[in-house]
Amino acid sequence: MNLNRFLILAVLFTLGFVSCRSHRTLDTSKENTAPDALSKYEKQLGISLPASANREYFAAIAPWVGAPYKYGGNLITGADCSGFVSTIYSNVFHIQLERTSDSIYKKSRKITKKELREGDLLFFTIEGKKVSHVGMHLTGEYFIHASTKRGVVVSSMTEPYYIKTFTAYGTYR
Repeated sequence: MNLNRFLILAVLFTLGFVSCRSHRTLDTSKENTAPDALSKYEKQLGISLPASANREYFAAIAPWVGAPYKYGGNLITGADCSGFVSTIYSNVFHIQLERTSDSIYKKSRKITKKELREGDLLFFTIEGKKVSHVGMHLTGEYFIHASTKRGVVVSSMTEPYYIKTFTAYGTYR
């Protein structure tokens, strides 16, 4: 009889512990799913986002806006374009990218503008024949990248400079 009572108490305790743990997980995720969280990212990025926006992606990239450029860097304290993109891909999509823009370009699957989704890649050839710059799609005509002069910024594909140097869209997903 004591063994049965012990087993019942153990099961109830376990269910109570798991239930509390699940409840805490739901509470902490409210920050990323709340409607006002999306407007927070809109303010940080300076663009409007669709209601269906991938909140995890935008939560990961928004704090980077204004991070300084650092050749070879991949930290929020300093990053180059491929370091920034590689870090976000690793943290958000759990995909390990190559370390240079041209290597990322060569291994990506090329897509059309119509296929473009949040987080897909935009490649640019600034000088020479090799791809030398990479950014990530946000929404509409906007993308985020680490600029050598301005650090991590949001830019528009309608800017003449990006129209002129654009090479291709790509994805790893």
